Amino acid sequence: MVRFIYIYLLFGLLYSQNISVDVDKYQIYQGESINFTISVKNGDEPKVDIDKIKDFKIISGPNSSTQMQWINGKMSSSYSLSWQLLPLKTGQLKIPSFKVFFDNSYKITSEITISVLNRKQSKNSKDSKQQYYIEASVDNLSPYRGEQIVLTYSLYTQVSLSSFDFSEMPTFKGFWSKEIYSPRNLQFREQKIGKEIWYVSIVKKIALFPTKSGKIKIEPATIMIGVKSKSNSRSFNFFGDDFFNRSKHVALGTNELDFKIKMLPKNNGNPSVAVGKWNISSRIDNRNIKQDQAFTFIIDINGIG
Repeated sequence: MVRFIYIYLLFGLLYSQNISVDVDKYQIYQGESINFTISVKNGDEPKVDIDKIKDFKIISGPNSSTQMQWINGKMSSSYSLSWQLLPLKTGQLKIPSFKVFFDNSYKITSEITISVLNRKQSKNSKDSKQQYYIEASVDNLSPYRGEQIVLTYSLYTQVSLSSFDFSEMPTFKGFWSKEIYSPRNLQFREQKIGKEIWYVSIVKKIALFPTKSGKIKIEPATIMIGVKSKSNSRSFNFFGDDFFNRSKHVALGTNELDFKIKMLPKNNGNPSVAVGKWNISSRIDNRNIKQDQAFTFIIDINGIG
């Protein structure tokens, strides 16, 4: 009788063990992140390597959590590992199955499909509504080598935010770069996009100077924002903080930029060639001078290029 009870309890414990995978959103827009979680119920803490993910960039993780509870004298436990992932392209992307090690054995997780919509698609998808995103734009995608262009990062939101920060910037390979604007406090303005009202703020401006001709890419930048809980947000504001306000941290990625840098035009035998719009003038500091008296000859050049 004791052996029967022992076998029954052992079978019940093994039967209650399970592993599950989940994401917080199955449909997102390009540049939005998802939270991917692997959970083990009534087992040891899981161990897994998710580096074989190809369609997503790992932003953070693994973050671990443990829960234990007693119900009617019976204990149950749950171990979870979570990662924040950013899609690398649009379409139907796969989070593959993984071998997870726990309780001295391996278990295989199930595959998950995520639908990633293009940024230019309707902001009001049937299954997903975009509420915030960041956009990278430039004033010229086809400049001459050495010609200045300005890269602007703009943050768009329809919800209250508590924080904002760049977590990863591009390397700007093929450019010489100089930051020209980075506000400490963001100033949002109202902007109508389609039939919706959005709030937008310029979060950074960078002057870029191409150092070579040909095709050059600027990789996406990654930012972290704090999104205030709807239940605790009594009014629409951006970075106002109060003691009872809770926020969740969300990773966002910008769009990639493709440039076609033009070669400098032929100088036709001239000693140099200038690109852009320029004015040149000359003058001296004193027109009434005596013999052997020194004067200054000044050349003024101004313009854009």
